[in-house]
Amino acid sequence: AQTLIQESQTLIDGRLEPANLETLLRASEVLYLKLWKLSAFASLTLSADTSCEPALALEEKLRKLQAELTVFDVRLKRAVGRIENLDQWLQDSGSDYLKDLEFALEERAEAAHHLLGDEEEILIAKLRITGSDAWETLHAKLTSTLMASVPDAKGHMTELPLSAVRALAHDPDPEVRQRAYLAELAALPKIEDSIAASLNSIKGEVLTLTEQRRYASPLEATLKEARMSRKTLDALISAIEEKLPELRSYYKAKAALLGDENGLKFHNLFAPVGTLSEAYTYEAAMDFVIRHFSTYNPELGAFAAHARDEQWIDVEPRAGKVGGAFCSSLYPVRQCRILTNFQGSLGDVLTLAHELGHGYHDYRLESQKIFNIEVPMTLAETASTFCETVIADAALATLSDAEAMTVLESSLQDAGQAIVDIYSRYRFESRLFELRTDHALSVNELKEEMLRAQEAAYGDALDPDVRHPYMWLVKGHYYSASVNFYNFPYAFGLLFAKGLYQLYREEGTSFLPRYDQLLSESGKAPVESVCA
Repeated sequence: AQTLIQESQTLIDGRLEPANLETLLRASEVLYLKLWKLSAFASLTLSADTSCEPALALEEKLRKLQAELTVFDVRLKRAVGRIENLDQWLQDSGSDYLKDLEFALEERAEAAHHLLGDEEEILIAKLRITGSDAWETLHAKLTSTLMASVPDAKGHMTELPLSAVRALAHDPDPEVRQRAYLAELAALPKIEDSIAASLNSIKGEVLTLTEQRRYASPLEATLKEARMSRKTLDALISAIEEKLPELRSYYKAKAALLGDENGLKFHNLFAPVGTLSEAYTYEAAMDFVIRHFSTYNPELGAFAAHARDEQWIDVEPRAGKVGGAFCSSLYPVRQCRILTNFQGSLGDVLTLAHELGHGYHDYRLESQKIFNIEVPMTLAETASTFCETVIADAALATLSDAEAMTVLESSLQDAGQAIVDIYSRYRFESRLFELRTDHALSVNELKEEMLRAQEAAYGDALDPDVRHPYMWLVKGHYYSASVNFYNFPYAFGLLFAKGLYQLYREEGTSFLPRYDQLLSESGKAPVESVCA
């Protein structure tokens, strides 16, 4: 790392030559691959056990090293930003290596306009370790170790981790769902003040740096990172707002089916509907996914089988394990790791398909250079949502009408989350940044703003007396200073993936090579260009 930093002095000494730039970029690739492996080892260990002290220590060491590397990143951006007619300069360089990195270098040249001084950038990177990074770690630790007391039908209490309690929202027994919901709301006040402090500190840091970097707002900076224009975002939000009444009609129909008289109760959002209510074992779920993936594309099915056989998936919830689900790319070793909190519902099966879709996207990117595999969130959800659709559609062909209702309703659940609930999260985060410019929000303010956002999204389709004022606390997406508005990309990914799937239905197998190419090149152009 120190050698790379020293040699990068050539980037600021005189005229930048293509040979020097290529040498430095190749050297940085080697270093970044090593850092990736070490960082993934630490972060994945912590995801499985947030109390693992050696992993925490390693992660902090690596963050310090990455902060020191800021000087190389800053020098690279400034040097490329000084090149006039960068595209022609690359064409004249005679280097196929550099030509292949044209978009990545253009992004760095654009980013140079928002850089602060070298010493300031290094200081910011170092302060983040004890600032927003530490607050994010606190959120993960508190929410993963919080225990809730959940009563059974006879009133006997069982202590369960928050992730397991939240998973009970999919239980077929309405009493279980309600007891879990009430137990969650009773437990969350134990950590609400600490989590509110985390959220205020992270968003405050984001606002400060956004202003210093001469962005109009955190949203403008996010759109740059998302490689999306404001026009595209506005079109997306307008389309959502136009269609909200149709999705609300789904929630109202579900409320009527479940006997909720004043709109759907929050703890019934994920209630299974239909006859396909038996629990899946993990083994049966993977067999189901692999079989239907293979019907669509044998290569996709083989990938999922390989992930299962190599034990790349951490399956069940447990104390100390983070909630939710994710797929982590291990590009340096051409693998991935998947974390789920699988409890046997059909939704859990679709979650497996979703995360394996991310893994397949990573698999298609393996042929690219490390600088060409950074996919914006707007496109990162495409393959995962596509794979969910593959599973749902293929399953429908084999089910009775009563069973098909279950699959269709589950798909509507997911669509409702990606459109209606994501809209509430987008509204909440927009309002959060607006208010945070003036003051740190209290717990009560955060709860009130979340309820307002839910009202704007769900309207009268959700029971006003049985909503979830703590969604700002349990959703980890709000707690990263480097990734803001981790919401609208899910809606974009859903709608784009549905459009792609319709093309597949029209074109058949001739669609597959084009789709795989789209995935493999999704890190090399703006969103609109990739979609086109």
